[in-house]
Amino acid sequence: MSNHVGEKVRFLRQQQQITQLELAHMLAASGSHMSNLEAGRKAPSLETIIRLADALRVTTDYLIRDDVAIDEPETYDARQDPDRDAVLQKFTEKLRYLRTRQQLHQSQLAHELGLRTQAHISLLESGGKVPSISLVIRIADFFAVTADYLLRDEIAVGLPNTPGE
Repeated sequence: MSNHVGEKVRFLRQQQQITQLELAHMLAASGSHMSNLEAGRKAPSLETIIRLADALRVTTDYLIRDDVAIDEPETYDARQDPDRDAVLQKFTEKLRYLRTRQQLHQSQLAHELGLRTQAHISLLESGGKVPSISLVIRIADFFAVTADYLLRDEIAVGLPNTPGE
């Protein structure tokens, strides 16, 4: 996960002239939560990342990836329902689709992602486990898709268009 989430949130919030309290209200969070997040004292949950990306109209990739510069936000205008169940449903469908498209067994994918057992993949695909932010990044990198494709895009299955197509 990005070590710069807080800095990116602060940058965007100031650029959009939103106070911490206003942003906290948009996220149904406390002002102290936003303060701790911006200061790097608290790591955001996956749901918080999606809510932040929605509120600030940026990609989740911008927020969670260290290789995306703080002052180069990637915009994303489509608003999504950051409800935990909706996010998990999109993620599970896409993970299963990507894995089967590559003709990988759950155990093979688990090995490729550095997970101990196939049970982890099984739980992710069934919605029984919420992926960590770092695992979302590893899965996106492995399948050469964006975190937004996995978490936010409305495409139920199928790969998004890639640049140059």
